[in-house]
Amino acid sequence: MYSQKKDEKCAIIKNTLSLILLTILLFIIGEVVKEYRIYGKTKTIQCINVIDDSNKISQEVSKDVYLASSRGISNTYNNSVNLNSKNSNVNIENINRNVNGFAITVDNNIFGYVLSAQEKDTIIKSICESYIRELGVNTEDISYMKINGNIKTTPTELKLCQLSESSEISKEIYEASMVNKNLLDLELSLRKFEEEVIEAPVRVEEDSSIYMGEEVVMQGEDGKKEVYKEVIYEGLTKTEETVLNENILVEPVATVVHKGSKNPYYDGVTFLSRPVEGGYISSYYGEERVNSYHKGLDIAENQGEDIIASFDGEVIFAGYNDGGYGNLVIVQHSDDMKTYYAHLSEIYVSQNQVVKKGETIGAVGSTGYSTGPHLHFELRINDTPVNPLNYIVQK
Repeated sequence: MYSQKKDEKCAIIKNTLSLILLTILLFIIGEVVKEYRIYGKTKTIQCINVIDDSNKISQEVSKDVYLASSRGISNTYNNSVNLNSKNSNVNIENINRNVNGFAITVDNNIFGYVLSAQEKDTIIKSICESYIRELGVNTEDISYMKINGNIKTTPTELKLCQLSESSEISKEIYEASMVNKNLLDLELSLRKFEEEVIEAPVRVEEDSSIYMGEEVVMQGEDGKKEVYKEVIYEGLTKTEETVLNENILVEPVATVVHKGSKNPYYDGVTFLSRPVEGGYISSYYGEERVNSYHKGLDIAENQGEDIIASFDGEVIFAGYNDGGYGNLVIVQHSDDMKTYYAHLSEIYVSQNQVVKKGETIGAVGSTGYSTGPHLHFELRINDTPVNPLNYIVQK
C-alpha cells in the first residue's frame, strides 16, 4: 500500500515538472516569433518597423495588409500564421516599405489609399449600392444614377501599412455624404410602373322627394390605373415626379348624393333646431306690441352663450341693424324661407358664408332695442314672419 502511494506521488511530481517545462518552452518560442498587428482608421495609421534588417524571418504570410476598425497598436504571440500566399518569402519589415499607390479623395479630403487606380470603380459601385439600399428602390427601375461630386485617384508614394480596403473607403465616403449632402451630390432617376387608385367622383343631385337638409348617398366605387412615371431623387430627397403615361384598368363609379329640395314647412313637419341650447322663452310669437305684434320668439339666456344655425343655408346679412334688431344674422334656407337671429353680442359668420344646421354663428347679447341678454328668433316664409315654435324639433 505504501509503495503504491509513493508511485502515485512521483507521477504527480513528474507531470507537474513536465507542464512547467512546456510552459517555459512555449514562452521562449513566443518571444522569438511575434506578430505585430496595426489597428486604426484610414486617417490614423501608424507605421512601425516590426523587426530590423539583421534579424529577418521568412514565412509564408499574406501579402495583403488588413487594417482593423479599432484604434491603437498591439502585439500578440503568434501561435498561428495566416497562409494566403504559397511559396512567397516576404520580410515582415516590408509592411514599412514605400510603394507607389493612389490616394482616394473627395472634395480635397483623403479617405484612404489603394494600390490600383481601378479600385476607384469598385468604391463608386459600393457607394451606389449603399445608396440604393438606403432608398429601398428596385434596381430594375433605375434609369440612371450620377455622382456629381468628384471622386479622384491621385498618384502618391505611401507605406504598405497605409493601404485600405476599398469597402472601408466606400463606407466612410458614404457615411460622410449622409452628413454633408453636397459631398457627392448624388442623383438618381427611376422609371417605373405603379398601380394607383382612382377615387370615385362625387356628383350631387337635387331631389324634390327628399326634405331640405336631408340627403341620400348612393356609394360609388374607386377605379384603378397603371401609371408609368419618372421619379428624381437628389440624395435621399425626392425632388421631382413626372407621369409619363397612364392606362386605366378599372373605371371608377361615381358616388351620387341625392340632396333634398322639398321644403318641410309646407308639410307642417318640424325641422328647425333650437337656436340656443339653454335658456327659456320669455316672449312668444304673436304677442301684442304698440302698433304691432311680436314677430318671433325671445329666448332669455346668459350673455355670451352660443347661438347656432337652426337649418342649413347661406348667410345673406351679418352686421348691425338700425331698426331695433341690433347685431343681426339672416340665413337664407331656400328661395322663400329665412331665419333671423337678433340682439347678438358677437357675430361669428360673414355674408355669403354657407352654414350647416347646428353651426355656431354668434353669441347671446342685448344690442339694439333690448332690455336684457336674449335671442330674438324669427322664421319667415316669403318675407312674412310665422310662428317658429311650430317647426322647432322638441328634444
